[in-house]
Amino acid sequence: MSANHDGVREANWVLATVAAFEGRLTRFAIRLVGDEHLARDVVQHTFLRLCDAEHAVIEDRVGPWLFRVCRNRALDVIRKDGRTASLTVHASDQVPAREADPAVVAEQEDLARCVYQLLDGLATSQREVLELWLNGFGYPEIARITGRSEGHVRVIAHRGLTRLREHPRVRRLLELQPSTTPASAVEPDEITARYSSP
Repeated sequence: MSANHDGVREANWVLATVAAFEGRLTRFAIRLVGDEHLARDVVQHTFLRLCDAEHAVIEDRVGPWLFRVCRNRALDVIRKDGRTASLTVHASDQVPAREADPAVVAEQEDLARCVYQLLDGLATSQREVLELWLNGFGYPEIARITGRSEGHVRVIAHRGLTRLREHPRVRRLLELQPSTTPASAVEPDEITARYSSP
């Protein structure tokens, strides 16, 4: 009876985890491998690994664990197929908020496209770190996902954000005056808030 109850609880936990992370992992994988079908295979592999993992061991860090498995599998696919990391924006990335003002939704989608286009011009390591950051992970979690030190992740993020801040459109969005406000004065969370959907 107890073993059966544990099995049901484990299955429910896996299903809840899939529901919570499938969309985010799929968008992340699409931007890594550049192909929706391959990305879905990567995510399926990730969830198969979740089924084999010990619930108690990864429960407190399931998000970073899933993104790390997804990233590693995507990198394997990229190496196998001779692909290059794309991290480009796709139609499936745009998920408008329910019952939002159509003008606000259109503006947010335009801003999201702008950010992802700008991200696409960054170095691969900067794109990857900022993509994870935009998915809500902090520097310690990104370090665990990517296998880099936290200090290295911070340097990569800083360089990527500095390049983004230098873009005229981002400057306008952040209402920066180039002569009075240095780029380093803007916190990363400020950029995230400007580009996140409600």
